[in-house]
Amino acid sequence: MVRVVEGVSGRVPMRMALRLRFDYGHIVPWVRHQDGRLAAVAGPDAAWLETPVPLHGEDMATYAEFEVAAGQRVPFVLTYRPSHERRPRPVDAEKALADTEAFWTSWMRGFRYEGRWEDAVRRSLVVLKALTYAPTGGIVATVTTSLPEQPGGPRNWDYRFCRLRDATFTLQALLGTGFVAEARAWREWLLRAAAGDPADPRVAGTVEAVRRELCSDGFLLRYQPQADGNVAGLPGAEGAFVTCTFWLADALYGIGRQREAYELFERLLSLRNDLGLLSEEYDPVTGRQLGNTPQAFSHVGLVNAARHLSGTRPAEHVAHGHEHVGGEH
Repeated sequence: MVRVVEGVSGRVPMRMALRLRFDYGHIVPWVRHQDGRLAAVAGPDAAWLETPVPLHGEDMATYAEFEVAAGQRVPFVLTYRPSHERRPRPVDAEKALADTEAFWTSWMRGFRYEGRWEDAVRRSLVVLKALTYAPTGGIVATVTTSLPEQPGGPRNWDYRFCRLRDATFTLQALLGTGFVAEARAWREWLLRAAAGDPADPRVAGTVEAVRRELCSDGFLLRYQPQADGNVAGLPGAEGAFVTCTFWLADALYGIGRQREAYELFERLLSLRNDLGLLSEEYDPVTGRQLGNTPQAFSHVGLVNAARHLSGTRPAEHVAHGHEHVGGEH
């Protein structure tokens, strides 16, 4: 993970805080300095932080206080690796940033979409690609865990898994915008994952999926209903499922209520944060995103709805598919 703090004007005081916790927050690592890098080790896990600014420990965390001036760039590089492996080589933050920009620029050359929401569709496709594990083709539901659907509530799920229910819609989003290689890899992952007894509900794709609940004495298995219920802004909605509401905009367009469809879609776009990311739920009362983010299914809903509202269909672009799969992201 690379962060570069850039000074635009004047001098700005900054404070960095790093609180590393492994095993779902259970383990505080042993932290020490090694050859100018901060090393944190706990059992099978290890992480290293590199930065030119001084670091100090306080209250089971690592801090840095520094100033950034106009034209100055201060890098922070956090690297993870299993603790039994060799320490990773130092990463040049500026080169890593340049390489990353070059990769995404190259990947986006395969983009095929003609419509009024090009920027939003591009951003959502970048999210889906970033959630893709290149060696297998699998796409995780999100890369975060334990962010509650309801503040203070018990529904703190781990969504770092591939979900069979989402497969068809993900394929539509990728194929419909020109990314055939990623769609093919996702399909191959799905075929491998679904091997086994078709009667198994985990394979058949019923409305229930097994989730692990973290308790004080370990993990418990329980079932989590996979129901996409409320609609953004409706009275009495505790939380709005963003993906479901994208589908509503698509349905309104399909039955000839174009003006309502466009208005709802534009309203949904306004729910994105300053990075253009969407979570699974949105609280219409507080205006906050809820649950884990970025959430793949919400961005799939955005891409597919934008395609349909713009009048595009997958068959128009499949022949021009982009074959750049890239590395692990």
